[in-house]
Amino acid sequence: MFVWSLNNNYRYKDFVLDTTISINKVNGHSAAGILFRYADELNYYYFMISENGYFRLDVVFNGTPQILIPWTPGKFQDSNEIRIKIIVHGVSITLFLDDIWIGEIDDESIDAGYIAFAGQNYSDKKIACFGMSKILIESRGINVEKSYQELVKIGPIPVENRKILAERLFDFGQYTAVLIQIKKALKNNPEDYAISILKAKTLSLLSFYDDALQELDLCHELFGSINKDIVVEKAGIFYRMNRFIELRDFLNTNAEILEGDSFLLNLMGNVEDALGGFDEAVGFYKKANNLDSDNGVYQLNIARTLEKLGEKDLAFSSYHNAALCFFRTEDFNELTQIILNMSKVKPGNKEGLILEGKILFQEERLPEAYSIFHKLLEDGLEDSSVSFLYGIILRDRGLDNEALDLFRECTMEEPEYYPYWFKYAETLYLMGQNSEDIVLEAIRLDSDNPWVHNLYGLVLMSEDRVEDAKLSFSRAYTLKNDSMDILINYSNAVSVVDGTEAAISLFTDRSIGLETPPVQNQIGNLLYDQEEYEKASDYYRAAVRADASNRTYKENLSSALIKQDYVLAAEEILSELMEEYLTSATLEMIAQVAFRKGEYERAETSFLEAIKLEPGNSRILLNYGDFLYTRLNYEGVSQVAEKVISISKNKRIKGTDISDAEVLIEKVKTALNEKYECSSCGIEWWVPKNIPVIDVVQLHGEPHGDSPAGKCKVCGKVYCVNCAVDHIRNSRFICPDCDEYLKLSENYLKFLAMEYVNR
Repeated sequence: MFVWSLNNNYRYKDFVLDTTISINKVNGHSAAGILFRYADELNYYYFMISENGYFRLDVVFNGTPQILIPWTPGKFQDSNEIRIKIIVHGVSITLFLDDIWIGEIDDESIDAGYIAFAGQNYSDKKIACFGMSKILIESRGINVEKSYQELVKIGPIPVENRKILAERLFDFGQYTAVLIQIKKALKNNPEDYAISILKAKTLSLLSFYDDALQELDLCHELFGSINKDIVVEKAGIFYRMNRFIELRDFLNTNAEILEGDSFLLNLMGNVEDALGGFDEAVGFYKKANNLDSDNGVYQLNIARTLEKLGEKDLAFSSYHNAALCFFRTEDFNELTQIILNMSKVKPGNKEGLILEGKILFQEERLPEAYSIFHKLLEDGLEDSSVSFLYGIILRDRGLDNEALDLFRECTMEEPEYYPYWFKYAETLYLMGQNSEDIVLEAIRLDSDNPWVHNLYGLVLMSEDRVEDAKLSFSRAYTLKNDSMDILINYSNAVSVVDGTEAAISLFTDRSIGLETPPVQNQIGNLLYDQEEYEKASDYYRAAVRADASNRTYKENLSSALIKQDYVLAAEEILSELMEEYLTSATLEMIAQVAFRKGEYERAETSFLEAIKLEPGNSRILLNYGDFLYTRLNYEGVSQVAEKVISISKNKRIKGTDISDAEVLIEKVKTALNEKYECSSCGIEWWVPKNIPVIDVVQLHGEPHGDSPAGKCKVCGKVYCVNCAVDHIRNSRFICPDCDEYLKLSENYLKFLAMEYVNR
């Protein structure tokens, strides 16, 4: 955040500004300073100094920022009292810190404007505080001129500060400004080697080669002998001037330095190549590569030269090595050309095709990467990295089982490679299968990786081991305390173990603030789970206001509104979401709204469309089952419940889906049947409602033990055969309490007796 407080009483052109500011020590990374020649919000200069003493000077012209002096180290005596002085005289801008010169630059972008006190916070901490205790602005022409002459033109300026400024300007490519500082620095220090070598480098980059060579000769005299810096600079100039013979002789003269520097060896290879000495060039390139094998340029030069020599097999090998180097550094532009060279040297090679597929994968051009990987593996390629990436694409396409097989094979091929185990475990978890052993193996391989502990926490949550999950999320958050995703998962576990307030405090205690949309949404989720729908709605609304493009926040708000029966408000949000695109969540909530409005046909259609989009979502299926139950479609309810049970068993993880499905089945059973019990053992009999009237039942032979023996007309108790078998008189069952005959007097008893006989 960049803010300023403007004094718009007077516009200044030339001035001397002297001010004392302070930067609060608890700010974290931040900076304070002065805006000047402020014309409007699109045109101004600003000078800032950070809490660690670094300063910079920028100009914003027509809304486009331009760095005049990049972040440069400075020193202040006391952070509580930082004294800044700025002298602006025509196009000259000079900066002082505690009355010591620290920098200057010439710029004519803006000629006049207001003054402002400014502060910048770089989000290290949520809040940054700055102060200005006093300020003096001298704009009278004579006094400004006097200060400029005394402090800028003839004042004491530390040479070390000029050198620091020149080096920072050099690093930032402002070579003309570098020469200005060097010229002034050498006026009083003509024999400073560090300044002279910087001057030589700058002249070379500005293409003043002859002047640069003269300066390097002076550096040789100042240093007393030739050194690596001088050799590297001089060699580079000879090369850019195409003075190859002189360059070769020069490097041979300094063979000891040459043999220890990969850049010079590569340059010598280029010289030999240009002069037609291809064998010698390859030798130098190989020496350079031996010193720095991660630099793909050296392997590339080897390959190109070997190709000139007609050594195609060796050239291909070097091209491949170079390609691997450029792939690791993600220099895909160079890599594309190398792959073409590989194809030219060895048509139809798999190595280039593998790299091409990996580039496409990195660039998220997954359909093209899929085609290449599919063909490679179909042709019998055995490469775990290709199988791994192919598996990721397959999982992205919903082919989880095929992806899982590939990840499993990868872990077998490279059992010590952590990413394979992590992706294997993650896929098992997403498929609802038991992945604990796989996650633990991933943790063994990389115990300091926060994401594997986060995954283990999710696995434990799915198995209702919430205490253990809380510990795992805590470990993950300790390792990466800037991850909102991990903190949200952590809060879910804390909510179950310690309560909603404790979970919410995770956000407030860490100064994350409740105004962040993901935090507002998560607090809404925590309250929703506790059925505090009204409070949850407030947080969801805040999240939506802050980020109106986030679909999840709107869906969550709609769900909370439906729970409170605000169906019209929910429908308005859902209709807006449906105009964008359809999701199973949106369709399922549309179904809920339609049901509450009595639009049953629309509700059923929406449920079915939601299930079509996500057929394995047990929650949607269960809600659809509840809807069918209210519509007395008991057969449909049973089918949905059985499907949920089947899905949950295949997932092989603990959860409430099976028990909820069994509740649905029980509700159907109760709706269609009457329940009766044996008065002694409690065996249950379920009899369909509205059975036909049965007049007389005559049974012959030994009845089934679970069959009803009859009902006592005195006490009204009913017994099963197993309980009445020890109480018989005249070959007939009698009541154990009343000694009266048991009779199949009720219609349901006759029905049950016939049922057992028919079995």
